[in-house]
Amino acid sequence: MHGVPAVRSLAVASALSILLAGGAVLAPALNVDGTTVEARVPTKEHPETELEAIARSNGWTMDQARAYVRTNAALDEVLDAIEAEAPGIITGSGFAEDPEAPPTIWIKGPSTPAIDAIIAGADVPILLVDDQPWSFDENDERLIRVQQAFAALDLGFIHLTVDITRRSRIEASVARTSGITEEEAAAIVASLPEDLRADVDLIVIDPPIDALLCDAPPEAPSASASPAPASSASPSPSTSPDPSGAPCLDLPPGWGPLAVIDDPAIGGSDRGLGPGRLSIGPRCVTLRLGTGQRYTLMWRAGDTRWDPDVRQILFVDRDLGLLRLGDGDRMTLGGYPAGTFASPTRSGFELRPWLMVPDDACPAPLWEVHQVVPGGN
Repeated sequence: MHGVPAVRSLAVASALSILLAGGAVLAPALNVDGTTVEARVPTKEHPETELEAIARSNGWTMDQARAYVRTNAALDEVLDAIEAEAPGIITGSGFAEDPEAPPTIWIKGPSTPAIDAIIAGADVPILLVDDQPWSFDENDERLIRVQQAFAALDLGFIHLTVDITRRSRIEASVARTSGITEEEAAAIVASLPEDLRADVDLIVIDPPIDALLCDAPPEAPSASASPAPASSASPSPSTSPDPSGAPCLDLPPGWGPLAVIDDPAIGGSDRGLGPGRLSIGPRCVTLRLGTGQRYTLMWRAGDTRWDPDVRQILFVDRDLGLLRLGDGDRMTLGGYPAGTFASPTRSGFELRPWLMVPDDACPAPLWEVHQVVPGGN
């Protein structure tokens, strides 16, 4: 995972993630304190322009952007050297929230003088956490076993991750709309293989659109420079969450021109697309890049709604909360390239079922939207 462009940092090498029931194998970024603040890293740009984009997108100074790039390069070299010295010993790696702070490497078992020497000889300070119980590959195998156990229970969509900051605890998140109560969740964990169940936390959560729209302030933030028009979709400050998990939006049914998949939006990828300009047409919603290339945007039902009164997209970003996205807005998108609507794919895995298939007139390249970063040139 080292060196893969992200929207908000390079991923922790062992924060493994599996989206079941047609999801993708993804590796979410993770800070050494367990949070997920990832540096947005554009690609295919002039080096100085890239630094400026990294600084602008993350609210950093140019010195901080340079420190991030320098730290990332040094971390890659150290990880390669450790792997050559002791193959299979690495558990993962991660960045601090401060780009000028040392990154961290986790390894299985105790360190050795040779590994200590590699760390000491790095171009930047690096923290080492040894005596971890599992390696990256072993965590991968553990996830596959848990995945198979959950698949046998036919629970639908489950998002699995390994948290290496908690000695490789396995976290399984399931959408509340699947009907699982907290008591049933405990029974499900108890049915897992005996050697795994003590390491698994099953978390029942609301899809983002259900959990946040009920409590949103009357004026939700907008990705546009100008305030979004008022709409019947604006939640009332007196609205209380529906305990059943049903959306609180007072919207007519339908997705308008959106291409939508039946996905509760638990977890996601941090690869970046843009910056570009959002286009909301009568049949297609696309992002047009500065090169002129256009992507048809594919939205997940768990964090997206369509407001036909003002022709805006309501989207719950995991960092920014509820956004209203309008035609012409400038933005960078986190998410995942998903092939074409004639042959959709997500890293070799089948996509979730379509709720609204893209119109034949839409551009063929698909981008599955997981995050929205307003602004950009």
